[in-house]
Amino acid sequence: VAWDTFKYADMHARGINYVHKYKQGSKLEFDIGLYFYERLCKFLGESKNKQWKDEKFAVSQPKLMTAVARKKEVEQSEYESEKQLRLIDVNFDNQMAMIEYLLYQYREFANPSDFVTRAMSQDEHPEVI
Repeated sequence: VAWDTFKYADMHARGINYVHKYKQGSKLEFDIGLYFYERLCKFLGESKNKQWKDEKFAVSQPKLMTAVARKKEVEQSEYESEKQLRLIDVNFDNQMAMIEYLLYQYREFANPSDFVTRAMSQDEHPEVI
């Protein structure tokens, strides 16, 4: 669901109406990323998509916020915004890639700093690294 919504937001930003004319992108400008979140929340709020609101998908459901509230969450203060933006924009390019969305959405399970720490540790089995 998220990937289809991500593609739709990218098509919308580029002014593309037909899927066959769309060349797959991998990043959204930050404002279009906010639009992506709105579309995803709207999709989950529609009654015809109630199967995705099941408890087993709870971790995958984004927190419902307006674009203004989500932007404020990221821009709370000079220091806080760096902390929040780091959660979403891992490489600081002011764009949201699908992998950055996934890292943000599943941050309880997939923390980039944990990946680096695990890769640098000698405790991990060689086949895992």
